[in-house]
Amino acid sequence: MLPNLIRDFNSEGGILITPFLVSINPELIFELLYYEFVIDILNVAESFSRDYPIGNGLPKEIIENIKPRAIAALGDKRFVEVVLGDYFKAMRRMRFDSVLEAYPELSQANLYYQMY
Repeated sequence: MLPNLIRDFNSEGGILITPFLVSINPELIFELLYYEFVIDILNVAESFSRDYPIGNGLPKEIIENIKPRAIAALGDKRFVEVVLGDYFKAMRRMRFDSVLEAYPELSQANLYYQMY
């Protein structure tokens, strides 16, 4: 599915990626809203990424490893491929300590994504 999303970026649009921790036993689903990633495809001169605002209260793991949003210039497929690769690579390294501290029953959960 993902290759179909990035195959042709010649019109404005976007992708929202929402990660979830999913546990089978016990049966739990936890939406990781603070780990979401948005790519907007816009008619801009240059592609760029946005950082989290300075002074936010998010865990260090998030603000040091992922960006919340990227703006891709129309047709800049390479930028989209790079930021998606960086995002998924960073997510694979995440420990989710702040989530697991609050919900230890998710310690054996798997990471899944929903894309809109």
